[in-house]
Amino acid sequence: MTSPESFPLKNSHELENNLRAKEIAKEGNYQKIESELIEENLLTSETERVRNKYKEVLSTVEFLTEQDLKILTILELYDEELVLHSLETYRIAKEKSERVLAFNIKLVDLFANEGVTPEQFFRACLLHDIGKIEIPNFIINNAIHNHEMELLLRNLVLDEKDAPTLLKLNERTGENLDINDESELSEILNKYNLRSVHFVPVRSILNEKEKETLIKQGFDLNQSLMDIIRTHEEHSQAILEKEGLIIESELAGSHHNYHGKGSPY
Repeated sequence: MTSPESFPLKNSHELENNLRAKEIAKEGNYQKIESELIEENLLTSETERVRNKYKEVLSTVEFLTEQDLKILTILELYDEELVLHSLETYRIAKEKSERVLAFNIKLVDLFANEGVTPEQFFRACLLHDIGKIEIPNFIINNAIHNHEMELLLRNLVLDEKDAPTLLKLNERTGENLDINDESELSEILNKYNLRSVHFVPVRSILNEKEKETLIKQGFDLNQSLMDIIRTHEEHSQAILEKEGLIIESELAGSHHNYHGKGSPY
């Protein structure tokens, strides 16, 4: 994949515009971001920049439209790593779905059974993470270490007997837990294959400014990092639906938790 350094901004004006566009993309609302980029005459130039920057890999996306490129541009302005992940997701999905399986069957040939065209499926792969722009970047890229998260959970459960955290553990396990020591907590987590990151509330790991930002955006501080990150599927579905990409929105909205809806897909 072409590296970002391959396409440097040409002058201070382009750099200034790019920084302003990135600032807008951090605002946390897709519709507002798009509107402001258009109002400030930034969307067209930024779209061209992204087109050139990822020209090599985008040339393999046969169905790519200007609308797709616009969505990818807004995502790239928010977080370049998310675009790289999206492009890689598309590449892997296309490679695997076109691989010949037993009985000379390809997964791509089965999409029609569920009313999904290959183009719709691959577009959903490409755009599935657009909803993450509505989640603060300090949540998406939080770098707290697993060991530290485990220590926080132990403190909440064993020392503080934190009611919201204990309630969430009860809900996930289906048990009315009475955990009194570290070994019991470890046993429960291992038994149900659970991770601390799913239970430690963000109020325990964020600074005051970050907490204020989350509250303004309608999040609950008792939610865990994973609770908040999971909401990106709903946001992706809503954004793509408003873009008129109905099938793609349904696929993106359930890409981590697809239950088949009666079909084997």
